[in-house]
Amino acid sequence: MIGSHSSPHLLICLLMLVVALAGCNAPAEKRDAPEVPDKVLPPGCDPEHAAVPHLADGRVATSEVVVIPCLLRLGARSFEPTIGIASDGSVFVYPVRHPFPGETARMARSTDEGATWEILTPNTNEIPTHPYSLDPYLYLDPTTDRIFADDLMMAPPTCGMMSISDDDGTTWKHGPSGCAITDHVTIFAGVPTVSTTSDYPNVVYRCGNSGGGLNRYSTMVSCQRSLDGGTTWMPPGEPVFTFGPGLTGRLPEASPIASCTGGIGHGATGASGTVFIPRGHCGQPWLAISDDEGATWERVQVSELGSRCTPFEGPGGDCDHDAAVAVDAAGNVFFAWITAERWLALTHSTDGGHTWSPAQNITAPGVEEAAFVELAAGTGGRIAVAYLGTADSPRPDFELDAYATTAWDGYLALSHDALAEVPLFHSARLNPIDDPLIRGDCGPGACGRLGDFIDIRIAPDGAPWAPFVDACFEECRAGGPQDGNEGLVGRLWGGPSLRRV
Repeated sequence: MIGSHSSPHLLICLLMLVVALAGCNAPAEKRDAPEVPDKVLPPGCDPEHAAVPHLADGRVATSEVVVIPCLLRLGARSFEPTIGIASDGSVFVYPVRHPFPGETARMARSTDEGATWEILTPNTNEIPTHPYSLDPYLYLDPTTDRIFADDLMMAPPTCGMMSISDDDGTTWKHGPSGCAITDHVTIFAGVPTVSTTSDYPNVVYRCGNSGGGLNRYSTMVSCQRSLDGGTTWMPPGEPVFTFGPGLTGRLPEASPIASCTGGIGHGATGASGTVFIPRGHCGQPWLAISDDEGATWERVQVSELGSRCTPFEGPGGDCDHDAAVAVDAAGNVFFAWITAERWLALTHSTDGGHTWSPAQNITAPGVEEAAFVELAAGTGGRIAVAYLGTADSPRPDFELDAYATTAWDGYLALSHDALAEVPLFHSARLNPIDDPLIRGDCGPGACGRLGDFIDIRIAPDGAPWAPFVDACFEECRAGGPQDGNEGLVGRLWGGPSLRRV
């Protein structure tokens, strides 16, 4: 997808490269604090810790745009956090207070940009009716502001409980969300392509493991759909991904987990209703595409750079099954994943996901290894990325035992020109350098007390928000094991809106 260039364009590109290389060895921590715009900063923002502008491969660049990271504490436990942002800017994070399975589910809501948080419970007439499980998921449909809160029910284990609210979580209705999904749920919505909906404008999708096992062990992934806004659910169509005889993947010697088993990343839809499901499949990044609401699927391998896998020596081996996909308002599709060499890769497609640009390493300068990526897109090539990163990777062997004291930090990045041949990114570590979020191994499959995934959304004002879990307190900060699980929310403030037209 790289075309020819005229001489002026070539000179400009060379000048950009010279400027970028001149700053390659400048550590982000030692740069002078940028001049922050004369505006009142939102809660939790740190003007002394501006995002680092950089190109691919960690090449530090220069930029007139100043982007400030912000970190907000929920004051409550969390696990596998997901986030939704309403049209009025209200922010919802689920779950919080992280109860034991079977207890009442709770979520946090902020109406003041995260300065304060209110704890909500999906009740009916003040009676707790939604039990929490170990697989919670929140989706807020940005076109309607409807909130969907889903949990796998404890018995039978393959069914779900979904709570729905149309008034910012004040009142709720509840019902089963189908019995075809066993774990690692993702919920999203899009306009119908082949069906007629009733009482709700969008088709709601609920996808996840359907091959009889949890997270890493499932041999199949499927999608259910609802045509009435989540009240009733139809049976799955063709499997999105499956693992059958003869399909051994990159690392066939693994037992009992093969590199073709496991879950999926968060799903997405385009403006036309096309459904996209990302996955690390058989040790490579893949994307499933459906134009008929999940009845049938086309599967496309996005790259040959591989997915992150642990050493396959007996039962301990595993490969990443999560990847990330997002579609901007113009229909450009973006795909991010962690490669076999453990760096954060980004590629894009301008033809609906059928062909892909060369992947670029967009890992922040100083980060040696990345994990658990999520992706969101705004308008015209504007994207945001959330992930975990470490400057203390046990390269090059990545042996699990070597991660015992590895510290992981939360990162947010954005780009206003991700479709460019040489895109510019602003990346920020959210937490202080001496106060990591996680210590120990972080995937594939799970990341300590964080769980199996994080999330990211772009607010109506164009700012990206992402939830994390802080599992590192007194003992952990001193180099010991994880000793907490407080919910956090990060955001980036400043620069042009990611929803700018």
